[in-house]
Amino acid sequence: MNKSIRVTALFSIILTIILLINLTVVQAFSVDKYADNPKNQRGFYDMQTVARGQIFAGGTVLAQSTANEDGIYSRSYPVDSPAWGPVTGYLSTQYGASQLEASQNNILNGTDDSLITSNFMDLITGEQPDGANVEVTIDPQLQQVAYDQLTQPGYEGAAVALQPSTGKILAMASSPSYNPNNIDDQWAQLQEQEGNPLLNHATQETLPPGSIFKIITTAAGLNNGYNPDSTLTGASEITLPGTNTQLTNYAGQVCGGSQQVTLTT
Repeated sequence: MNKSIRVTALFSIILTIILLINLTVVQAFSVDKYADNPKNQRGFYDMQTVARGQIFAGGTVLAQSTANEDGIYSRSYPVDSPAWGPVTGYLSTQYGASQLEASQNNILNGTDDSLITSNFMDLITGEQPDGANVEVTIDPQLQQVAYDQLTQPGYEGAAVALQPSTGKILAMASSPSYNPNNIDDQWAQLQEQEGNPLLNHATQETLPPGSIFKIITTAAGLNNGYNPDSTLTGASEITLPGTNTQLTNYAGQVCGGSQQVTLTT
């Protein structure tokens, strides 16, 4: 056989082997990677044919899907308040999904492995299973109050209320925020807005705890023999025990206008 033909044939065989290896990797080992990629829009088009589950809290529906005459489902957020944007997130065929809509996607669209038993007949008949609902522990009224208390004075940041005995999240407000019903129309504006409104600042950003941390240090003091009348330093700065680190008071001020103050102060 002509040498050039042998080289060409060998080169073609090598390329074919590489192609087969690549197809095997993609089809056998990378299915979830590409299927769950937020840039893969096919899943979001497919979801329009599925009765996606609701997201609700305390009997209040936060997200739901409704079908039109053609059997195509659209996602809506009945509360219609930016207080819930960073919690439910958004679902858009153009911009993908975020927050609960993204993290609980397999539950909501009915494809999660935990739903195999309930969707057994659908699997046998080959029908698309309905999605399951997702319930959150947030109190709707408390959530709105927390959001209003952040936004009315114009604060940026987050407020979270927890039930200590169970760890349940009762409120998780973030400011600035957005209304998920308008995500497609306001996308460009939200991208340019200061404060990153598309982020959940309670979970996606590191923020200083502020004076709420005084609850912890006060509890530690009370557990170690201090009482409301115990005298403490009110100096503008102190050196932390066992270190050379200076802890400075806000704006370099003394506490309560005195070098010595009570624990109550």
